[in-house]
Amino acid sequence: MALAHAAKITRPDIRWALKRDRALSLLFSACTRPLVWIAAQAGSGKTTLVSSFLEYRKLPCLWYQMDESDYDPAAFFQYIKLAAEQMDSAAAKSLPLLTPEYIQGLNTFSRRYMESLFAMLTNKDLERKTNQEQTGKDKAFQYQTIPPGPIDLNGGSRTDTPRLACLVLDNYQQVQESSVLHRLLASGLEMVPRGVNVIIISRYQPPAQYARLRASNLMSLLGWDEMRFTLEETRDLVRGLVGQDAGSGFKDSLKPEEEREQAEIFHRVTDGWAAGVVLLAERLRWGRKGLVFQEKIHPPDEIIDYFAGEVCCSLDQDILDFLIKTSFLPQMTLQTAQAISGNRHAGNILSELHRRNCFTEKRAAKSLIYQYHPLFRDFLVNRARNVLSEEEFKSLQQQAAEQLARTGQTEEAVELLLSADRFDAAAGYIQRMAGSMTEEGRGQTLESWIRMLPVSLLDENPWLHYWLGMCRYPFAPAEALKHFEKAFHIFLSKIDDD
Repeated sequence: MALAHAAKITRPDIRWALKRDRALSLLFSACTRPLVWIAAQAGSGKTTLVSSFLEYRKLPCLWYQMDESDYDPAAFFQYIKLAAEQMDSAAAKSLPLLTPEYIQGLNTFSRRYMESLFAMLTNKDLERKTNQEQTGKDKAFQYQTIPPGPIDLNGGSRTDTPRLACLVLDNYQQVQESSVLHRLLASGLEMVPRGVNVIIISRYQPPAQYARLRASNLMSLLGWDEMRFTLEETRDLVRGLVGQDAGSGFKDSLKPEEEREQAEIFHRVTDGWAAGVVLLAERLRWGRKGLVFQEKIHPPDEIIDYFAGEVCCSLDQDILDFLIKTSFLPQMTLQTAQAISGNRHAGNILSELHRRNCFTEKRAAKSLIYQYHPLFRDFLVNRARNVLSEEEFKSLQQQAAEQLARTGQTEEAVELLLSADRFDAAAGYIQRMAGSMTEEGRGQTLESWIRMLPVSLLDENPWLHYWLGMCRYPFAPAEALKHFEKAFHIFLSKIDDD
């Protein structure tokens, strides 16, 4: 399985998490309905909360991390099938690919697909298998609980239906507003059976296509008010983060009264935004106790810029170079990080960033996969854009694309090459993937790539016109015919030239 696929269908590896009794109880109550939508800004702790909730309840879970490629419904259903194969390869065979013959009946396809998927998730054998796999993992996961105490999971009007499994769609906001996938999923999610929860994690409220699910009382909604850290949770988080490294090289620990004072300031400044608290606590861990901020609420961008500026000034240049170079990789193994950065300490750097909760996620697939939090990655890419020349920036994008291609992340490589204006290299990868993408019904993605290439390049390459015709044929046969004719004439001209 390609690295990108593994990262998309692997749950984040949460080794340390604050035990948020209030938020966990709210999520448990929300699960009385089959569909739960969690909407809050980036860095609010949404993914960590859901992952730790599933860890606590030990439910079989199909976790799917959405990205820009999912605007093409065929890509979404293909990757969900890959995720299902990791849980039950035999049962997943019943999940079809969205090939062209289904185009005229997309709603029916979606509903039948989701019916098959949910049937697999409610399989008792799958539940027993997952429970066995959980044995031995419990010791690896740790809640930071201050003060200790059980979670109150009795709030709300809980039904007696036992929950057998869960489907999580993370980063839903990555799906373009115009994508037909919203309509297809809203239709398919009406088929959620008793015993299954679908949890959707997004920065935004549900799109209009989900109005019927909300009106039918099938969806619970948790928003910013539920995700915002309380003052007590902020204190516990600061205590846990600053205390992690006591005696491990950081300058000094805080006295209890200093800890309380700083936590109260952090809470006022961030308005309970989890990422902001972590960022400011990181500053304390580096031994800087003062705050430049006025004690008022600051938007996330201000806090990110402030933190990043502070940290970047304190980092060795080789580590800063490592962060900038690796920021072009959506996901990375230790090998790819070392290859693009040239830093033989890549493993130690990534491990330390993850250990310190410094916006670096780890996913334990067949090999360790790391990825930066979107907020952190965006900052690093923007910094690269500011400190590098345009040619250096595009050259780094090309190097990253080459590393992605070597690890099977060819689609991500194409996206990078197109953004770097390396059209010849992108066209080569597009041609190699075009056949399989057409067979898998992923013509929408293929077409969008081809249309990003210069017209002059298309008119030199008959295969690009041929594949563009194949993409258009199910929707506009007359338009497809023009591309086939164009390809034919270019082929003839090349024969004449020979």
